[in-house]
Amino acid sequence: MRVLFWVTHLLGVGHFHRAVRMARAMAAEGLDVTVVNGGLPLDNVRLGDFDIVDLPPVRSPDTSYKHLVDGSGQAVTEAYMAARRERLVEIGRDLEPNGILTELFPYGRWKFRSELVGLIEDQRRRPDPPVIVGSIRDIIVPPRREKRLDGIRQLVVEYFDRLLVHGDPDFIKVEETLPLAAEFAGITTYTGYVMPDLVSRGGEGPGKGEVIVSAGGSAFGEHLLATAIKARPMTTLGTRVWRVLVGQRLADASFEKLQALGAAQNGVVVERARADFPEMLSRARLSISQAGYNTTADILNAGVGAVFAPMAEADQTEQLLRVRLLGERGLAVTVMDMPLTASALARGVDAAADIEIDPSRMPAFGGAEKTAHLMAAFVAK
Repeated sequence: MRVLFWVTHLLGVGHFHRAVRMARAMAAEGLDVTVVNGGLPLDNVRLGDFDIVDLPPVRSPDTSYKHLVDGSGQAVTEAYMAARRERLVEIGRDLEPNGILTELFPYGRWKFRSELVGLIEDQRRRPDPPVIVGSIRDIIVPPRREKRLDGIRQLVVEYFDRLLVHGDPDFIKVEETLPLAAEFAGITTYTGYVMPDLVSRGGEGPGKGEVIVSAGGSAFGEHLLATAIKARPMTTLGTRVWRVLVGQRLADASFEKLQALGAAQNGVVVERARADFPEMLSRARLSISQAGYNTTADILNAGVGAVFAPMAEADQTEQLLRVRLLGERGLAVTVMDMPLTASALARGVDAAADIEIDPSRMPAFGGAEKTAHLMAAFVAK
């Protein structure tokens, strides 16, 4: 049975990494999976036994998500987006999938409704049309306009058979951030959080006993990384090795500045983000990071103490809500100083160093595996 999994990462790389984790699980379930990537092609990603097909890429140049640019940084045109749509329809015709999984859509990725509706409507003309399933994050940044909400409602009613929410309703229900989702409870299933499938856990290796500082794979974490390096001597963990992982898309000049800043202290390692990040966390003493879905899942899976400095730019409320929920369960320390300062971060590190993680307070895991089981059942009907 064939599954087409559409995903487009616009700023960071978390959406793509989460899709890859689910694609690996679906492949292990015996499904023939093709991930259709609408963002920039990525290196340093642990892939699996599935295919990847790239659309003409787009990305967001900033956190407003109001404008899209192509791979060379030029504003996308109607013709460019039409070419994406035509290519996606062509891929669908070549694959003739039994199931289509759309990452974040229809509750998000509104700018791509033309290409996705085009794909779905074209596939519906087949004698044996595929099941259409939305792959939804735990927390949605809700649209402000009622017209947009009406559009989302119409998309679900007209095109979607099932919705999978990759979270835990006992942690947060999706309708808490997108109230209209309650209307579709009958077709919604919670999978638990999508966790990394570790090659190894604990033991010896990179990260053992270290403080791991990361800012995902986006280009917007430079300030957090630099502040962490400056905070190190102020903390009770200042004699530990601090490993600073720099996103692949951060400019080389910024990377070199961080390396120079780290070189002024003994015991600071500054390197590019790496595929064994989940394994390193499982050996670490502490994590310092923003609070995107994937990084949070990696940290919870590792059971490591954590300091979160969440992204709070523009209308991006997702990370703020996630860290509040984690804090209420005693699973992390949050530093909300705006702008982030070394002294505030150092206080957060000292507080997090004493956290004892209570496994009973964790949200449900196993999201990739449950997604795979459900998709196998959906396409078999």
